[in-house]
Amino acid sequence: MTDHAVTADTIQGLYENGHQLGQVVVGLKSSASGLKVNWVQGTLFDATNVAGPWTPVANALSPFVIAPTNPSGFFRVLLH
Repeated sequence: MTDHAVTADTIQGLYENGHQLGQVVVGLKSSASGLKVNWVQGTLFDATNVAGPWTPVANALSPFVIAPTNPSGFFRVLLH
């Protein structure tokens, strides 16, 4: 969202810079205590709805085991 007109050059720059960000590979594996999530970098977030709101998972270090407590849950890893 912006409060002014965006030029084609600005859009191109945003596109090019966005593709320079690293990718996060997230590994998932079932374990006896829940779902084990592995990632190399970034912060794990969770939400009860895919649209959010997203909240950082407190003390989440990889590997992190998610114990199922809700009928559904969504997770993502964001880079800093």
